[in-house]
Parts: sequence; C-alpha cells; structure tokens
Amino acid sequence: MTDSPPSPSLASLIGADTSMVHDASRAYLLRLLDQQSPIVLPNYSSPIEHSQYQRLREQIATSTTLAALAGDARLETLLQQWIQLQQGYTKQVIAGVKDGVKGQQELLAVADAELREGEADREAFERLKRTAVGDLDEAGFVKVHDHFLTNKEGVFVAGEVHDSHYKQAVTAAGYGCSAALEAEKWLEGLE
Repeated sequence: MTDSPPSPSLASLIGADTSMVHDASRAYLLRLLDQQSPIVLPNYSSPIEHSQYQRLREQIATSTTLAALAGDARLETLLQQWIQLQQGYTKQVIAGVKDGVKGQQELLAVADAELREGEADREAFERLKRTAVGDLDEAGFVKVHDHFLTNKEGVFVAGEVHDSHYKQAVTAAGYGCSAALEAEKWLEGLE
C-alpha cells in the first residue's frame, strides 16, 4: 500500500512558505490581519469606479498575504472574495465596452442616414438648379451671362451658386448686393 502525498495547502498554492514563520511571527501576522478593515465587496447594481476596484484589490491582496503567511483559515474566504471582485469588475468592464461599441454603432447609423439624406438633398438641389436657375458649367456652378443674369429670363444668381473661385461669405454678400441691383434694373426695364 502506497501513501498518497499530502495535499498542498492553500498557502503553498499561492507561493507562501509558512515553514519559515515562527510562532511569534505568526502571532504578529494574525494581529496585523485582525487589524485590517473588513472587506465589503460591491453588489455591482451600479458601476464601481476603477479607484474603488484598485483599493479593494489592494486590501484583499494584503489580507490574503497575511493570512497565507500566518496559515490562517480566512485565506479561503479571502481568495473567494478576490475571485468575486475580479469576476464582477471584469463583467462591468465588458458591459462598458459593449455599451461603448453599441453607442458608436448608433452614432455611425445616424451619420450614415444623415449622409444619405444629405446626398439626396444635394441631388435634389442640383436638379432644382438645372431646371429653375439655368445652365451649369462642368463643375456644377450656374453660368452667369450678363451681370448675374442666367440663361433663364429674370433669374439672377449670386454667391457660391455661381462663384467657383472664392466661395467666401464676404464675396457672396457682395455678389448678392450686385445681383439685387441688377434685378432691380431689370424689373424697371419691364415697366
């Protein structure tokens, strides 16, 4: 009959060598362990801050080390708390990442819809320019024939719709004033 080797203790599993700890040291370690604040794990009904997680992790690590070196029975409970903390925080982080991805997907969907609407609006505007305003050049700007007048009788244009060079608000305002004066002259000529 062969004797089975003794099963390893929890302390040896985490690398604590309790054979070197004397009774006086063990008593001191147990006093230190007893002085540690009680570990209260969150219930994760609301997210915990990373700083709170760090503080709990350090607290559990300190207590675990003291319990392992002293050979205290609280070691198993401390290791279970460590696992619960890690699992809870990991689930929270994963949920946060999933929420972030979902939020980005929603933003992308909105942006995609806006781009499609914008493209449709741009195409409608181009059709309107061609039918109501007049001839367009190869770049899509309205051709001006005589002092802001288009090839459509009585239709004047000014600003970015015909100015492919400057495309500035200041020049568009100036062209708008000039086109208004030309339109006024044209209307006076009708009387």
